[in-house]
Amino acid sequence: MGKPKRNRMQMQIDNEPTPPKSMNVDKWSLSSPGIKSINSRAEADSLLHKIKKKPKTLRAKAKKRREQGINRALVIKEKVEIKIAKSLEKLNKKKRLKSIRE
Repeated sequence: MGKPKRNRMQMQIDNEPTPPKSMNVDKWSLSSPGIKSINSRAEADSLLHKIKKKPKTLRAKAKKRREQGINRALVIKEKVEIKIAKSLEKLNKKKRLKSIRE
């Protein structure tokens, strides 16, 4: 008896580099909502990764669900990036006002 067979997904998961367990985020550069949004961006990325299957092997309804899932994940990703940009903009504005006062 040889080794047990493994499916393609397991082999792909093993070949990918493992992401860092904790992201180093400077707590002064981002507010707490910013850190939450980084986590949700990672969730959106993992959602996209899970959805990526070969469309040739899927049926019509599955293809439709796949497209909807990809679109949903991309929308989440966009929203998160906008939130981060807004929070960084606010921080920069505060820094400018502080430097003007001094």
